Amino acid sequence: MNISNFMNEFSTIVDCEERFRLQREHEGIVCKKCKSEQHYWLKGKMQWQCKSCKFRTTLRSGTVMEHSKLNLQVWYSAMALICFTKKGISCNELQRQLNLPRYESVLRMFHVIRIGMRKRDNMHNLKVMLELDEGYFKIETNNFDKSQTKTGRGSTDVQNGLVVAASTPLEDSNGNESKHCGYYKMKVMETHQSKEITQAVAEIIEPECIIFSDKSTSYVDLKDIVKGHYTEISSTEIIRVH
Repeated sequence: MNISNFMNEFSTIVDCEERFRLQREHEGIVCKKCKSEQHYWLKGKMQWQCKSCKFRTTLRSGTVMEHSKLNLQVWYSAMALICFTKKGISCNELQRQLNLPRYESVLRMFHVIRIGMRKRDNMHNLKVMLELDEGYFKIETNNFDKSQTKTGRGSTDVQNGLVVAASTPLEDSNGNESKHCGYYKMKVMETHQSKEITQAVAEIIEPECIIFSDKSTSYVDLKDIVKGHYTEISSTEIIRVH
């Protein structure tokens, strides 16, 4: 879904409330009082009523939005702005786009959405054919650290992160080869040690996977946790081809 489709489907608060109601009913409503799963919807009250004990459950009860005073359209719009852009969005920009007066309310909503995204990611592991490598990302450092730093591994102004991508080989009618990348998993690493990396990989993949990586000594133990581990020396030619 892109922002244009989102605006068509969630153009009003009523649209958002109806979509949210249907989603909650699909996942199942459980009564807090008697644990029954049998309910009926009271449209005038915007609540579900338990068929057994008559206890009522509000639309937001038991969700991250339960105690928020912001309406569902604001929440849905915030989720769209956070998720749709690949480059991310700051809390200040989110506040400006949503035209909200209080920064604190936006900040809380921003963190709640991000936490929910992380929890959802943790529910799914990568499968089949995977490519694995480490990336280096700039981090904030003081002037002294900057003057003492070096390039590459061990640098104080970068943080290494493990990146694993689901990769499917493709070939067109002319025999040209390419790859389709699916889902990604990323994890900040404290060291480059094989033990830490192997443990991190085991937490985010399925054991029947096949992994492709370079010949880094940090990856020597991956063969023990997957179906297959294939390595190639990282070079300019290899990078251009694969």
